[in-house]
Amino acid sequence: SVLALIGIFIISAAALAYIQFASPNIPDHDGYYHIKMAELIRTSGLPTPFPYLPFTILDEKGYSDHHMLLHVVQIPFTLTKDLRFAAKLSAVFCAAFAFTTFFWLLRTYRIPYPWLWLCLLFASSSAFLYRMSMPRAPSLSLALQIVAFYFIVERRFKSLAMLCLIFVWTYNAFPTVIALALIGTLVFLITERRFEYKIIVASGIRIIAGLVINPYFPKDVLFL
Repeated sequence: SVLALIGIFIISAAALAYIQFASPNIPDHDGYYHIKMAELIRTSGLPTPFPYLPFTILDEKGYSDHHMLLHVVQIPFTLTKDLRFAAKLSAVFCAAFAFTTFFWLLRTYRIPYPWLWLCLLFASSSAFLYRMSMPRAPSLSLALQIVAFYFIVERRFKSLAMLCLIFVWTYNAFPTVIALALIGTLVFLITERRFEYKIIVASGIRIIAGLVINPYFPKDVLFL
Protein backbone atom coordinates (compact mmCIF):
# COMPACT_ATOMS: atom_id res chain seq x y z
CA SER A 1 0.00 0.00 0.00
CA VAL A 2 0.96 3.64 -0.29
CA LEU A 3 1.16 3.99 3.49
CA ALA A 4 3.62 1.10 3.67
CA LEU A 5 5.84 2.73 1.05
CA ILE A 6 5.69 6.05 2.89
CA GLY A 7 6.74 4.22 6.04
CA ILE A 8 9.64 2.55 4.22
CA PHE A 9 10.72 5.91 2.85
CA ILE A 10 10.70 7.49 6.31
CA ILE A 11 12.61 4.59 7.90
CA SER A 12 15.16 4.54 5.06
CA ALA A 13 15.58 8.31 5.22
CA ALA A 14 16.14 8.17 8.99
CA ALA A 15 18.82 5.48 8.66
CA LEU A 16 20.51 7.29 5.77
CA ALA A 17 20.35 10.62 7.62
CA TYR A 18 22.09 9.01 10.60
CA ILE A 19 24.95 8.04 8.28
CA GLN A 20 24.88 11.30 6.34
CA PHE A 21 25.03 13.65 9.33
CA ALA A 22 27.74 11.71 11.13
CA SER A 23 30.08 14.19 9.42
CA PRO A 24 29.58 17.94 8.85
CA ASN A 25 30.94 17.81 5.32
CA ILE A 26 29.61 16.46 2.03
CA PRO A 27 30.96 12.89 1.57
CA ASP A 28 32.23 13.55 -1.95
CA HIS A 29 34.03 16.42 -3.71
CA ASP A 30 31.66 16.43 -6.68
CA GLY A 31 28.74 17.02 -4.35
CA TYR A 32 29.77 20.65 -3.93
CA TYR A 33 29.53 21.12 -7.70
CA HIS A 34 26.13 19.43 -7.96
CA ILE A 35 24.38 21.41 -5.24
CA LYS A 36 25.84 24.67 -6.56
CA MET A 37 24.59 23.80 -10.06
CA ALA A 38 21.12 23.29 -8.60
CA GLU A 39 21.28 26.78 -7.11
CA LEU A 40 22.55 28.25 -10.38
CA ILE A 41 19.68 26.67 -12.31
CA ARG A 42 17.25 28.16 -9.78
CA THR A 43 18.73 31.63 -10.22
CA SER A 44 19.86 31.57 -13.87
CA GLY A 45 17.65 29.01 -15.61
CA LEU A 46 18.55 26.55 -18.37
CA PRO A 47 20.91 26.33 -20.15
CA THR A 48 23.03 27.62 -17.30
CA PRO A 49 26.13 29.75 -18.03
CA PHE A 50 29.19 27.94 -16.67
CA PRO A 51 32.49 29.87 -16.89
CA TYR A 52 33.96 28.36 -13.70
CA LEU A 53 36.18 25.49 -14.92
CA PRO A 54 37.88 26.80 -18.09
CA PHE A 55 40.77 24.30 -18.03
CA THR A 56 38.68 21.15 -17.70
CA ILE A 57 36.25 19.16 -19.86
CA LEU A 58 33.55 21.34 -18.25
CA ASP A 59 34.82 24.50 -19.92
CA GLU A 60 32.22 27.09 -20.90
CA LYS A 61 32.48 26.48 -24.65
CA GLY A 62 31.65 22.80 -24.47
CA TYR A 63 29.76 22.67 -21.18
CA SER A 64 26.83 20.26 -20.94
CA ASP A 65 24.93 19.52 -17.75
CA HIS A 66 24.69 15.73 -17.97
CA HIS A 67 23.03 15.63 -14.51
CA MET A 68 20.36 18.17 -15.44
CA LEU A 69 17.29 16.56 -13.84
CA LEU A 70 19.27 15.59 -10.75
CA HIS A 71 20.04 19.27 -10.30
CA VAL A 72 16.37 20.13 -10.85
CA VAL A 73 15.42 17.63 -8.12
CA GLN A 74 17.98 19.30 -5.83
CA ILE A 75 16.61 22.82 -6.41
CA PRO A 76 14.08 22.86 -3.51
CA PHE A 77 16.86 21.93 -1.07
CA THR A 78 18.91 24.95 -2.14
CA LEU A 79 16.35 27.24 -0.47
CA THR A 80 18.21 26.56 2.78
CA LYS A 81 21.02 28.99 3.65
CA ASP A 82 23.74 26.33 3.94
CA LEU A 83 24.36 24.52 0.64
CA ARG A 84 26.24 21.75 2.45
CA PHE A 85 23.11 21.05 4.47
CA ALA A 86 21.08 21.22 1.25
CA ALA A 87 23.37 18.69 -0.44
CA LYS A 88 23.06 16.31 2.49
CA LEU A 89 19.27 16.54 2.54
CA SER A 90 19.08 15.94 -1.21
CA ALA A 91 21.35 12.89 -0.87
CA VAL A 92 19.14 11.43 1.85
CA PHE A 93 16.01 12.07 -0.22
CA CYS A 94 17.35 10.46 -3.41
CA ALA A 95 18.82 7.44 -1.61
CA ALA A 96 15.64 6.88 0.42
CA PHE A 97 13.68 7.01 -2.84
CA ALA A 98 15.98 4.32 -4.30
CA PHE A 99 15.57 2.05 -1.25
CA THR A 100 11.80 2.54 -1.32
CA THR A 101 11.71 1.68 -5.02
CA PHE A 102 13.64 -1.52 -4.27
CA PHE A 103 11.11 -2.46 -1.58
CA TRP A 104 8.21 -1.61 -3.91
CA LEU A 105 9.57 -4.01 -6.55
CA LEU A 106 9.84 -6.82 -3.99
CA ARG A 107 6.27 -6.23 -2.84
CA THR A 108 4.99 -6.00 -6.40
CA TYR A 109 6.31 -9.48 -7.23
CA ARG A 110 5.43 -10.89 -3.79
CA ILE A 111 9.01 -11.75 -2.91
CA PRO A 112 8.99 -13.31 0.58
CA TYR A 113 10.38 -11.25 3.47
CA PRO A 114 10.85 -7.91 1.66
CA TRP A 115 11.86 -6.30 4.97
CA LEU A 116 14.72 -8.77 5.25
CA TRP A 117 15.95 -8.01 1.73
CA LEU A 118 15.76 -4.29 2.47
CA CYS A 119 17.91 -4.79 5.57
CA LEU A 120 20.37 -6.83 3.53
CA LEU A 121 20.58 -4.02 1.00
CA PHE A 122 21.51 -1.65 3.82
CA ALA A 123 24.10 -4.14 5.05
CA SER A 124 25.49 -5.04 1.62
CA SER A 125 28.71 -3.00 1.87
CA SER A 126 30.15 0.21 3.23
CA ALA A 127 31.16 1.20 -0.31
CA PHE A 128 27.52 0.93 -1.43
CA LEU A 129 26.29 3.10 1.45
CA TYR A 130 29.04 5.59 0.66
CA ARG A 131 27.86 5.84 -2.95
CA MET A 132 24.25 6.20 -1.78
CA SER A 133 25.31 8.99 0.58
CA MET A 134 26.75 11.14 -2.20
CA PRO A 135 24.60 14.07 -3.41
CA ARG A 136 25.10 12.72 -6.90
CA ALA A 137 23.12 10.67 -9.43
CA PRO A 138 23.93 6.99 -8.56
CA SER A 139 21.06 6.67 -6.06
CA LEU A 140 18.53 8.23 -8.44
CA SER A 141 19.98 6.13 -11.25
CA LEU A 142 19.43 2.95 -9.21
CA ALA A 143 15.77 3.84 -8.72
CA LEU A 144 15.32 4.48 -12.44
CA GLN A 145 16.96 1.15 -13.32
CA ILE A 146 14.61 -0.69 -10.95
CA VAL A 147 11.57 0.96 -12.53
CA ALA A 148 12.98 0.24 -16.01
CA PHE A 149 13.26 -3.44 -15.07
CA TYR A 150 9.60 -3.44 -14.04
CA PHE A 151 8.46 -1.79 -17.27
CA ILE A 152 10.46 -4.29 -19.34
CA VAL A 153 9.10 -7.33 -17.52
CA GLU A 154 5.55 -6.00 -17.74
CA ARG A 155 6.01 -4.97 -21.41
CA ARG A 156 4.89 -1.41 -20.66
CA PHE A 157 6.61 0.07 -23.68
CA LYS A 158 5.21 3.60 -23.53
CA SER A 159 6.15 3.92 -19.88
CA LEU A 160 9.62 2.54 -20.63
CA ALA A 161 10.02 5.11 -23.39
CA MET A 162 9.11 7.98 -21.05
CA LEU A 163 11.46 6.66 -18.37
CA CYS A 164 14.34 6.54 -20.89
CA LEU A 165 13.70 10.17 -21.74
CA ILE A 166 13.86 11.08 -18.04
CA PHE A 167 16.99 8.96 -17.51
CA VAL A 168 18.91 10.72 -20.29
CA TRP A 169 18.19 14.10 -18.71
CA THR A 170 19.12 12.80 -15.24
CA TYR A 171 22.45 11.02 -15.65
CA ASN A 172 24.80 9.91 -18.41
CA ALA A 173 24.65 6.32 -17.15
CA PHE A 174 21.49 5.87 -19.25
CA PRO A 175 23.18 3.16 -21.42
CA THR A 176 22.45 0.77 -18.53
CA VAL A 177 18.81 0.84 -19.68
CA ILE A 178 19.95 -0.28 -23.13
CA ALA A 179 21.67 -3.24 -21.47
CA LEU A 180 18.49 -4.05 -19.52
CA ALA A 181 16.41 -3.77 -22.71
CA LEU A 182 18.71 -6.14 -24.61
CA ILE A 183 18.73 -8.66 -21.74
CA GLY A 184 14.95 -8.45 -21.45
CA THR A 185 14.52 -9.00 -25.18
CA LEU A 186 16.85 -12.01 -25.05
CA VAL A 187 15.00 -13.51 -22.07
CA PHE A 188 11.63 -13.22 -23.83
CA LEU A 189 13.16 -14.77 -26.94
CA ILE A 190 14.51 -17.75 -25.00
CA THR A 191 11.53 -18.36 -22.71
CA GLU A 192 8.63 -17.48 -25.02
CA ARG A 193 10.18 -17.74 -28.49
CA ARG A 194 8.95 -14.21 -29.07
CA PHE A 195 11.03 -11.28 -30.29
CA GLU A 196 9.88 -8.27 -28.28
CA TYR A 197 11.46 -5.68 -30.54
CA LYS A 198 9.30 -2.93 -29.03
CA ILE A 199 11.50 -2.95 -25.92
CA ILE A 200 14.54 -1.96 -27.99
CA VAL A 201 12.58 0.49 -30.14
CA ALA A 202 10.93 2.21 -27.17
CA SER A 203 14.16 2.65 -25.26
CA GLY A 204 16.35 3.47 -28.28
CA ILE A 205 14.10 6.13 -29.82
CA ARG A 206 13.48 7.93 -26.53
CA ILE A 207 17.17 7.91 -25.61
CA ILE A 208 17.93 9.58 -28.93
CA ALA A 209 15.05 11.99 -28.32
CA GLY A 210 16.41 12.79 -24.87
CA LEU A 211 19.78 13.70 -26.33
CA VAL A 212 18.28 15.87 -29.08
CA ILE A 213 15.47 17.51 -27.07
CA ASN A 214 17.93 18.99 -24.64
CA PRO A 215 18.84 22.61 -23.84
CA TYR A 216 22.52 21.64 -24.26
CA PHE A 217 22.18 19.91 -27.66
CA PRO A 218 24.49 19.23 -29.50
CA LYS A 219 27.03 19.79 -26.72
CA ASP A 220 25.53 16.92 -24.70
CA VAL A 221 26.27 14.46 -27.54
CA LEU A 222 29.79 15.81 -28.05
CA PHE A 223 30.40 15.60 -24.29
CA LEU A 224 29.48 11.91 -24.26
